[in-house]
Amino acid sequence: MVELWKALEQYDQGGYGAAAVANIIKASCGEASMMARCTGKTQLHNLEPEDLRALTLATAEATDILLVGKH
Repeated sequence: MVELWKALEQYDQGGYGAAAVANIIKASCGEASMMARCTGKTQLHNLEPEDLRALTLATAEATDILLVGKH
């Protein structure tokens, strides 16, 4: 994460863009951890493809992932 931050700072003189990207990465990691816990897994690494579900019909069709509530 530190290497990514330094690389982003080279291209962003004000530092705001790098901070925004870092915040998105942190939020995504937090959401992924919550998803793992919701499926009963203790770690994100334990998730299986069968644990994934799409929230919208469009996403389900585009990704071939089952819609929430389907078996």
